Amino acid sequence: MPRHRFNSKQKRYLGENLHYGETKRIKVNPDGVSKEMRVGKTTVGSVGNES
Repeated sequence: MPRHRFNSKQKRYLGENLHYGETKRIKVNPDGVSKEMRVGKTTVGSVGNES
């Protein structure tokens, strides 16, 4: 399987989730994060198309 790099929006979204988990001391569910990234909806940040 070829490896793919994350684009800047994906990196920012993952960083926001990491920061949120660290500040709230809550471990973010990886399954939920991957689903949100595929769908483009989130409660922490925005992955979808931004103007």
